Amino acid sequence: MRQIIDMHVHAYGGEGSATSAYFGSEYTNPLTGNTITASLGPEEHLKETFDAFDALGIVKAMVSPGTPLGVAAFHAHDPDRVLVGHNIDDLDIEAARSAYERGLLDVIGEVTLQYAGVAPDDPRVGTIFGLAAELDVPVGYHMLPGGPPGRAAMGMTKMRGAHGNPLLLEDHLERYPSVRLYVMHAAWPMVSELLALLYAYPQVSVDIGVIAWSQPRAEFHSYLRRLVDAGHTDRIMFGSDQMVWPQMIAVSVETVEEAPFLSEVQKQAIFHDNAATFLRF
Repeated sequence: MRQIIDMHVHAYGGEGSATSAYFGSEYTNPLTGNTITASLGPEEHLKETFDAFDALGIVKAMVSPGTPLGVAAFHAHDPDRVLVGHNIDDLDIEAARSAYERGLLDVIGEVTLQYAGVAPDDPRVGTIFGLAAELDVPVGYHMLPGGPPGRAAMGMTKMRGAHGNPLLLEDHLERYPSVRLYVMHAAWPMVSELLALLYAYPQVSVDIGVIAWSQPRAEFHSYLRRLVDAGHTDRIMFGSDQMVWPQMIAVSVETVEEAPFLSEVQKQAIFHDNAATFLRF
């Protein structure tokens, strides 16, 4: 069985959390027409996610909120497999430093300040990069036009598509050149901007994130191929962006496996080797 490192998993749990309403619900993606059903609750979510890990050969997973209670439960279930993400979306740097000192911060991410309308070049984001440099931990930064398709009609009114431009992170990379950054969701659809960032900054990688299953397969393969054809196969990492739908991990794996332009060596790099190098395993 292939070994896989999943750089983008979420854990949910805790009564009254903002995400608890999603458990047991169905979601139909307007771009693909596919309908998926969420886990029934936090316990089912944990079990189904780890069942998927076992079935698919996922040996490490970067697990981020979700909710803090969810991440704690995932880490307690399998501390050797789970890398703990800490998102700092409240910009509480001291709380993040405390979590690191307690062994509960392996990656700063998923940083989803875009949902709050905070631009990547905001000086406050620089404090996150400063902490990452101090602690020598990677940063996983959310970059998309927004949340789900139609997000503006779903109440996500603070998000701005322009904040999905990865070039807005340049000043932080210049100030903190030691920081290992991975641009989550590969900054879809801003491939030209992403290629410019990768060209200039060798410390930057990407994960494929949600676009492996949220986009029509032809679109995802076209986007992935642009990165591969530009010579960046060694900077692409697998990430399922498993939220409350553990079955989408398998879909994400299948989508990469079936990319006709990838060699077996390139698939192995994307599924495992690039992340192992990025994480310094």
